[in-house]
Amino acid sequence: MSTRSIYKFTIKPGERKTIDLPVDAGFLHTAWQHDTCAIWFLVDPMASVRYAYTFEVFGTGWEINIPNNHPLSYLGTCLADDGDHVWHVFEHSSRKPCL
Repeated sequence: MSTRSIYKFTIKPGERKTIDLPVDAGFLHTAWQHDTCAIWFLVDPMASVRYAYTFEVFGTGWEINIPNNHPLSYLGTCLADDGDHVWHVFEHSSRKPCL
């Protein structure tokens, strides 16, 4: 039997953030919580292989520069201030093993 945990990380609009997670981390959800975007993952906390995952949050109408060799994957949308502000969470495809 394998035990899993749910991890939460926060990322601010306009921020690019790298997080070390087990290689098989499963994205669960993103939402606005306590004045920032939160991202939840299902992880094996005992996993020995970890990767650096990079995330970025953009607002609606913002310019998004996507490198040719590192496309972005859309994860979800965070609605703030009763929908007055809409933030879109993306993962960069450039995962790297942690040493």
